[in-house]
Amino acid sequence: MRVPGCSECLRLAAEFSKATLGRFKLEAQYKLAAVRKDDPEKLQEFSRRMETAEDIRQQARVKLRQHEEQAHPES
Repeated sequence: MRVPGCSECLRLAAEFSKATLGRFKLEAQYKLAAVRKDDPEKLQEFSRRMETAEDIRQQARVKLRQHEEQAHPES
């Protein structure tokens, strides 16, 4: 759990939020391209970018949880 006033919690939470938003934006772009029946190569590129974005999002989540567990175990 994030502790109010912890600058590292805030930084890591912002990093996770940014990564999550980026992942969802790519998913929306992919869905739009699929509806428009865009070039299959373009859809594959979106798919690869979504995978990368999801990896980044998961890494940010792990860093946030690790920080919370190590710096604020009592929370």
